[in-house]
Amino acid sequence: MKVTFPFWVLVYVAILTLLSGEWGQTQPAPAAAAPDPSEVLARGRGFEISRGEIEDHYNRAETEQINEGRPISSDEKEFRHALLLERIIFQKSVLSRGTDEDRRKADQAFDKFIEEMRTKMGTEAAFKREIARQGISEAYFQKMKRQEAVIVEVINREIRSKVKVSDAVIRKYYHDHAVSYQRPDSYRVAHLLISSRDLVTGHDLTEAQQQERRRHAASLLERARNGENFTTVVKQYSEDPVTRARGGELSLSRGQAVVEFEAASLALKPGQISDLVTTQFGYHIIKSIELKPAGPIPLAEVSKDIQEILVEQELDRRLPEWTLKVRKELGVEFTPAAPKRAWVLEAPAKELK
Repeated sequence: MKVTFPFWVLVYVAILTLLSGEWGQTQPAPAAAAPDPSEVLARGRGFEISRGEIEDHYNRAETEQINEGRPISSDEKEFRHALLLERIIFQKSVLSRGTDEDRRKADQAFDKFIEEMRTKMGTEAAFKREIARQGISEAYFQKMKRQEAVIVEVINREIRSKVKVSDAVIRKYYHDHAVSYQRPDSYRVAHLLISSRDLVTGHDLTEAQQQERRRHAASLLERARNGENFTTVVKQYSEDPVTRARGGELSLSRGQAVVEFEAASLALKPGQISDLVTTQFGYHIIKSIELKPAGPIPLAEVSKDIQEILVEQELDRRLPEWTLKVRKELGVEFTPAAPKRAWVLEAPAKELK
């Protein structure tokens, strides 16, 4: 399974959507008195969560949201603190179950993620700017992503690896969702383009220049129909820089090309060469290579994708019960200082007296 960040498991907990602003309800703003940052809000076996830790995470989240132009309203603060507390409880609880092997796999996933992110950003400066935009240091960013990677590995080992999907269930899903597994008309062609635009400026040519270009395209069409190697003609004369080097070859599905090009392509039989086809780009000569009519995608081509969908659905079903079990095993407790919990598990931890 490809590993990406942020991880799907944190999405379930609802707390990584902390920055989305879509809560459906808000809570009154807390009292103005400055709270004690060392005050414990929740604890479990081997960890405590202080008010200061919540505020630290909240401030980072708030900075990122402000940078995105979506400031957090003051009356949402209590509600968001409650969600953030749930997030940290979940993280610490799951991290406590990580094994050496989980951490080894997580390190590999993390290294791959960082490499892909740097490639996507293009430059090291852009990579650092993206992290800074979130209001965090690079060291904190890496620590957070390593922890998320460990959480994913724990979930994969304790839940995902135990989910089995039979061939019969995959077949049923395929037939029940048949409309989603239909292939549109598709075709593979080779084409030669003589442009009706200036190749340097991109501006349309004059009427006289366009007529001259059309005559040139017609002469090339005649050569192709007289048996000259079509690939050779394309590589020598085509003015489509994207396809010329590969002999003009294109693989397309219905709806991907301009109407004139698509209609001509679908009307040809394999091996047949079209008349001149005029589009907004110029004059095309099209040679059909292969046609694939619309129809169902074979089950064999999508069975792995369906299996992944079904595994994820089963994960979503099992995760709440597993999360409850983990919290109970760690004896997670909230103190009276904890924010009012707008979202809790079905059987929340007991509150300390």
